[in-house]
Amino acid sequence: MPQAIATLQETVDRLEAKLNSNSSPTPPTPAKEWMDIEELRDFLPGHPAKATIYGWTSKKTIPFYKKDKTIYFNRTEIEAWLRDEPVRCDAELEAEALAYVERKKQERRKSA
Repeated sequence: MPQAIATLQETVDRLEAKLNSNSSPTPPTPAKEWMDIEELRDFLPGHPAKATIYGWTSKKTIPFYKKDKTIYFNRTEIEAWLRDEPVRCDAELEAEALAYVERKKQERRKSA
């Protein structure tokens, strides 16, 4: 009888070891892909007013989808939209302005 218990315990130990070695970490819960205007408002930095968001949609400056009378926003597209227009520092703006002026000078020289 003790040998049967020992064999049973060994079997349980082997099964536990297999379960532990096969178990993968639980994947993170994906963020909700679609947002309504309230969820978008909470998601955006500064939490803009609903009227501001409606203004963006009417000017088509923010990516959105409309089904019947409801507006939806795709989280991935909103994240890309937020990253799309970074604020440039003064040095970057100055370098861009100098490059523009130089390019215009060269165009004038070629046309003259």
